[in-house]
Amino acid sequence: MEMVMCACWIEHGHDDQFCFIAWWEKRGKQNFKFVLIQNADRVMCGEGQFRCLDKLKCIPQNWRCDFAPDCLDASDEPEDCPVATCAVGTFTCNITGRCLPTGWVCDGEADCGAGDTSDEDEATCKKGNPCPSNYFRCEDGISCRVLKKVCDGTSDCPDSSDEGSFCREGKDACKRLEGTPQQCIYGCKPTPSGPRCFCPLGQQPNGTKCIDSNECEVEGSCDQSCFNEDPGFHCACVEGYKLYNDTRCSAIGVPPDERVTFIYVSNTKVERLHTNGFGVVGQTQVMTKHALAVEFDHRNRTVYWVTANTSGSAIYAADADNMHNQWKLPHPPHYNLDYVMYVARDWITGNWYILDSREMIFMCNATMSVCITLMDVVLNKPRGIALDPTVGYMFFTDWGTTAPKLERALMDGSQREQIVNRKIVYPFGVTVDYANRHVYWVDGYLSHVERVNYDGSNRRVILQLNSDERPMGVTIFENNLFITSWRDSSIKKVDRFKSNVTTIKTNLNEPSSIHIFHRQRQPDVSHPCGINNGDCNHICIPLFSDGKPVVSCRCQPGYTLVDNTACVAEPVPAFLLYAKGRPGMIKGVALEEDIASHEVMVPITSLTRPTTLDFDVKSQFIYYADIQRFVIERQSIDGSIREPVVTTGVLNVEGLAVDWMGRNIYWTDEIVMSI
Repeated sequence: MEMVMCACWIEHGHDDQFCFIAWWEKRGKQNFKFVLIQNADRVMCGEGQFRCLDKLKCIPQNWRCDFAPDCLDASDEPEDCPVATCAVGTFTCNITGRCLPTGWVCDGEADCGAGDTSDEDEATCKKGNPCPSNYFRCEDGISCRVLKKVCDGTSDCPDSSDEGSFCREGKDACKRLEGTPQQCIYGCKPTPSGPRCFCPLGQQPNGTKCIDSNECEVEGSCDQSCFNEDPGFHCACVEGYKLYNDTRCSAIGVPPDERVTFIYVSNTKVERLHTNGFGVVGQTQVMTKHALAVEFDHRNRTVYWVTANTSGSAIYAADADNMHNQWKLPHPPHYNLDYVMYVARDWITGNWYILDSREMIFMCNATMSVCITLMDVVLNKPRGIALDPTVGYMFFTDWGTTAPKLERALMDGSQREQIVNRKIVYPFGVTVDYANRHVYWVDGYLSHVERVNYDGSNRRVILQLNSDERPMGVTIFENNLFITSWRDSSIKKVDRFKSNVTTIKTNLNEPSSIHIFHRQRQPDVSHPCGINNGDCNHICIPLFSDGKPVVSCRCQPGYTLVDNTACVAEPVPAFLLYAKGRPGMIKGVALEEDIASHEVMVPITSLTRPTTLDFDVKSQFIYYADIQRFVIERQSIDGSIREPVVTTGVLNVEGLAVDWMGRNIYWTDEIVMSI
């Protein structure tokens, strides 16, 4: 209850005393006002209100059977109320049955109402990892240690919880089981929940007995592929790695003697370093301002980065072994780089995937001469992107006005799917473990490093950093993660199995994007798109069907795909023009149902808030108003010409029309109230 106000009076001509009571309550994310007028033992309810059976309260009529008891006696929620059915993608409260957005679940505030806290259930919201049988879960909720090592006088958990007070208090608990049916066959250890049986490695408890265990269920038994046997297990590595010590996998370099290095970008420079933080011999750093993202091509030994400054944003490239030898990439046609947050490069085709903070992901071919939009809806504050062209997937993080999430899609933007949308707040950098098909990401708010399978299963918290760590970028190599942190402007190395943290470089002025420079971070892939662009005229996107490579040709807007490979500029007799504000652009789509998603014209991009438009058939120009730039402009349908029409006296244009006979333009301006 937020605030209460009351007053009492005696109505003229009556002896009864009436009281006026008003209060405001918070229900979910909204505030509501209640008014109660009563005397001694009755309540007078107004029109459109429901009187509770105890006659003590009036509520709005539409609150009856809303699955949230509002009457003190809950009479507004009788048993004959219809059963609630929540839409797919929402959360159903256990008691009240209320439907909540998934973003309200585990947000630290109970929203179900009436004492129902199921949206903040401890078991549901607790972040942590399950531990296999025969293992002890440390109190940090992340680490697992062999049960045999509990209460052995040596701290094995990072938080020393395996040597807690229960060791002293329960030291006789196992002895009391001796000679009883509960006696452990192999060994017993005290735990916070009481005595537990444990078994030798290779076995697991089954009651008091020991049976063969599945070692492959134990995190870290093998670096990559694991095959359970009875007894034991064996490990294997994917192509490009070699097995050593029976369980570990070592990445094969190209050339074989090349040392592993990484490339990172900060506000002041792009630099290549060894994984111990030492510099690489030669000219392997470039001083630059406001660098945002970094990429590389190991086969061509090239480093790429994006810079943003007052003169405009651009993508630069340099020789990885001599970064003083650098050049500027062509600017993509009809697309602006001023809002680029991240870039990723498909090493099979050389295609660029560009993540635009104006809620868009677009891609360009290797020469930046042809670009297409992949996504521009339900994408708010996209932050990180990673590709796996070995299976045809892309992964990206976004958060903003929509619920934060980690998403997966095919590399042509289709089959988009959320794989993580709970217990995630500010996801930033994302990277892919190609060998194990795992996705890793960092959460800047939770200061977590987490992992999930490609299909969204088997989510694990790898590491909980300091609450103010502010991790930004992440990459992986073999068993180590490399993370950029804004807390101390550093790069940290984390063992993905043991969660050990080593700071390898500091004082880097807000490092962000980071990549390991090694051939196995861009492994060999046999795909038709890698040969003669898959015979596609414009863009070839590597996809897979049932594990087999598939060519997907795409044409730039204004062209039609013919015979699955050729792109032909065929004018469409009729199409729909529409403007959108996020991101600001004007697009044209075909009206025919079979090609309704086909963009029939070059989009008008880099707009802020287009409000109205018209098309002049004679000149083939689109006229439009962009009110946040206070201009009326026009662009030809083929995108070859774009020029201003009216640049003064334009304030808030809400309507615009072209007089195709008199060759005049009419518009309405709300601010000056004129036509």
